Amino acid sequence: MLIEHSPNTLNWQDYEGRTPLHLAVANGDLAASEAVLNSRRCQLNITDRNSCTALHFAAQLGKTEQVLMLLDMGASSSIRDEAGATPLHYATSAGYMDTVEALMRHPEVMDEPDISGRTALIWTSGLEDRADMIQSLCRHGADLSHKYGLAQTCLHLLRFFTFTSHRDARGNTALHVACLSNQLTSVEALLRMGADPCAPNGAGQTPLSLCSAHGHAEAADALLTSLDEAEALDLLSRPDLNGMLPLHWTCARGHADMMVQLLSRFEEKNSASKSIEQTDSFGRTCAILAAANGSLNCLQVILFSNPRLFFYAFIACHTDIFMLVRSPTKNQDTAKIKKVLDTEK
Repeated sequence: MLIEHSPNTLNWQDYEGRTPLHLAVANGDLAASEAVLNSRRCQLNITDRNSCTALHFAAQLGKTEQVLMLLDMGASSSIRDEAGATPLHYATSAGYMDTVEALMRHPEVMDEPDISGRTALIWTSGLEDRADMIQSLCRHGADLSHKYGLAQTCLHLLRFFTFTSHRDARGNTALHVACLSNQLTSVEALLRMGADPCAPNGAGQTPLSLCSAHGHAEAADALLTSLDEAEALDLLSRPDLNGMLPLHWTCARGHADMMVQLLSRFEEKNSASKSIEQTDSFGRTCAILAAANGSLNCLQVILFSNPRLFFYAFIACHTDIFMLVRSPTKNQDTAKIKKVLDTEK
């Protein structure tokens, strides 16, 4: 009745810029949404003060039926909010699988990056329990149905590769973000979908470097297990732009258990010793980094792995090491570290 007598009110906006369509969607009122949409004067893509359309609202709240209704009526899926996020970003962030799949099935919906270069896949990779969401995004991004010809299939393969290899403004892929957030199931899902565990970010850091820096042992193990022995050794030996290996990062951040885990991946003791002895771009070895950051446990690992390097650093007047060795530190677990290293030899 109101629409018939005052059709111009359909596109009026309140103090937050919301139209009747925004409010109908936000309230989950399917009948009201349909009534507004059926009016010819309804403008589907009006944005509120945060640059959000009604489709953003529907996606964020998981209103799948209204998402489909809006898309069928011609609502744009590519309009971005103030942060550059599309409705697909909203749906993945909120964790609504049905809504994400409804969006991804629509031919005009693409996983476009926000202003920080993050796609919806990157957004969801850093969140908890999103393995199914990741697989769904990748699957819809690479529909290899037999109905496509060779050229179209190649395009879909390229789109699939782009899904897992896209980088944000810092050069991080979805796998980097999952490792940084310590989301093991997401790491495993991305690896199954073909994500490259050796890809460097803008700082030259691989996902393993991020795991090493933050002590995320299970994620690191998943990365290394996905590779054969030669590839794993190559990944362990890859420096970032500052010349820091994953082992350097464990020492710099004091993750002794992580250091033991990485050293156990070296088949030959000489290879492990070379990595421990290697210097970064500033001439720092693992021992120097551990000493500078007060990590006695890491120094103990170095002592049992490569006594020559430890005492060389001591003779070279690295007083940080001298003071650490002389000063008692809580939670020293020398016997445990030695036992693990002896077992791995």
